[in-house]
Amino acid sequence: MPLKSSYLDLEWPRSDGDSSCWPQPSPPAPGKWYLEPAPLTDPKCALYEQKTAQSIAEFLKLDIDARTRMALPEGYKIFAYRRRQDDNTLRTKYYVYGSKNALRFQSTREWEPHAIWLFDASKDLNDHTQCDCPYSKLEQETRPSVTNSQKRKTLDADSTPSPSSSTPAKTSRGSGPSSSLSPPSQSPASHGKSRSEKRMSSTETEQGNHETSFEDAEDLGELISPSSAPERVADLQQKRKIRKGELVWFRIETIKPPPGSKFERIRPVTHWPALVFKMALDYTPSRPQSNSDNDQSHTHCNLYHLRPLGMFSPYDVVSRNSTDLLPWLAGLALFSPLHTWDHIYLAAQEILEEGARDEAIELNKIFSDPLELSKAAQRLPSWNRKWTKNIMFEDMEDWNTVVTRLAFAIQAAVIITTCWTLTDPISLREDDPDLSKEEIKAIAENRKRFYQGFYWGGERMWIEDMVRLKRPWSELQELHCITPSPGATEHCLFFRISKITAEASPDHTIETPSYRSLLYGDLFELVEEETETGAGNLAASAQKRDPGQPSVAQNYIAPKKFAYRQINTEDSEAVCDISDIAGRAYPDLLDHDKQNWFIDPHRIDMTEGRQEPDDHLLSIMGLKPGYIAMSDSKYWKVDLHEIVQYGSTTIRNKMRAFYSELVQSCLREN
Repeated sequence: MPLKSSYLDLEWPRSDGDSSCWPQPSPPAPGKWYLEPAPLTDPKCALYEQKTAQSIAEFLKLDIDARTRMALPEGYKIFAYRRRQDDNTLRTKYYVYGSKNALRFQSTREWEPHAIWLFDASKDLNDHTQCDCPYSKLEQETRPSVTNSQKRKTLDADSTPSPSSSTPAKTSRGSGPSSSLSPPSQSPASHGKSRSEKRMSSTETEQGNHETSFEDAEDLGELISPSSAPERVADLQQKRKIRKGELVWFRIETIKPPPGSKFERIRPVTHWPALVFKMALDYTPSRPQSNSDNDQSHTHCNLYHLRPLGMFSPYDVVSRNSTDLLPWLAGLALFSPLHTWDHIYLAAQEILEEGARDEAIELNKIFSDPLELSKAAQRLPSWNRKWTKNIMFEDMEDWNTVVTRLAFAIQAAVIITTCWTLTDPISLREDDPDLSKEEIKAIAENRKRFYQGFYWGGERMWIEDMVRLKRPWSELQELHCITPSPGATEHCLFFRISKITAEASPDHTIETPSYRSLLYGDLFELVEEETETGAGNLAASAQKRDPGQPSVAQNYIAPKKFAYRQINTEDSEAVCDISDIAGRAYPDLLDHDKQNWFIDPHRIDMTEGRQEPDDHLLSIMGLKPGYIAMSDSKYWKVDLHEIVQYGSTTIRNKMRAFYSELVQSCLREN
């Protein structure tokens, strides 16, 4: 509870603060930013309390002592970001956290209008747009509008659809999804919790500043404002191949197994799985083109800061540019054929078995009492010291460490891909012109919510994204009697997302809420460019359907020599379950200047040091059906932070239990 002011008129009547919106503190680290709650004795806390009291007093037209202080509202806290400089001075930045309507307040000037809004009980606490703080204006400017379901009619669903089919369905005019939709995704009842009971992860983005500064950046646990997603705009407008928070493979210096060892069957390790932590622009000066040119020109590229998986130090960061990165699903091609994965797991298992035998021998030498021996075996003294010590990625010294850590990393990544979450909820007003009466009623009854994005299979996807579908053309043709264009059945089906929703399942009740996640949008097929002139640029049709709402995604790049053709009519929309999504589309994945590992089919003169692409890569591009390379996420989590923690904790517990059983088995044999 906040401290009481000595002035009765300066007591908070309400608060939108919640401690669940606080960031996670981090321990001090040399040369790095760390986070800690600012003590109440900190002069900055006193300044905030004095400024708060003065602004509220001016609002109430009270004459108070200039030294009067007013504690922050309940649920708010000031945090200090600190960093030890080279000269040993401590650099500190202060931020106010706790609001459900803003990520944080960076100064008293930002905080004071928000404090007045909280104090003014005549204004609706659920309508942050009435606040004069800068983040309420950002919310008004960046809140996306959903596609008007009354403006676009929907096609009638098949009269006898298969109850097990999750093929993109069609719905009747203005009615939202029909009862014949695909089966709901298995979301837990907790999906119905209020925003104050959830945490949105900062891999999702910071409010306001679109440019990323790695030095000042917060960790994955940072919270975001639920009202805006500037990262979505940047991802779509800049057509980023890799996005913040995604799972990727990054190029490393090739590590080969020792010559003549039993591990020679394992391929050299060339790539490593990681999570994208931050992005920044890397500027490189170029030489003047002539002696008369005094000014240097500059080139720039996206520099990605990565967290390598494999139980390394939480402060370990590896930097790569975009050409050294590949999407997670490209790993199917990196380790093709699939038994290559098994070689890595089996080698790691052999190494752990040898370590368990050595540990059992050592324990037998130290402990003669069976009870003490059993306790020591459960403690596993060498586990953290030898197998999961928080080393830096560059400090891996031997082949055994490489193989075990790579096995841990791949397993952790696989666990992450089995989880999914919806991100960046949209706050909609009841008088929003883009809502039908049915939708307004469903929102009021907490049966429907809208979101700007979702995290699925280690990838981030947004409204207006063009994504790949799992289902082949044949199922769509069979269910809805739609004729494909020549050659389209050999390629992927695409879905351009216009709405992302969480909607009450048929078994939903107030006592046991249950939701399914549905996507609304347009269906597309891939056709040869000469058969569909201009079909690759969809910006005009997007703006035509939604007057006054310019498209964030200006156009959609198709694979070379191909174009997208819309299947449903302009005045209709398709609906699919989130489980229908195979993953993001990477139409230019193999371009020689955007990656340095696979052969570009259109540049056969550049094959040296590059590998032949397989069907997995062609599927990721959309040139093969989506089911060839797809994600299959099953477990719903609150946010990306929870997903990452779940993957890390699960693999640690799983591998420790496996190693413990190996040690116990060796002790029984002895």
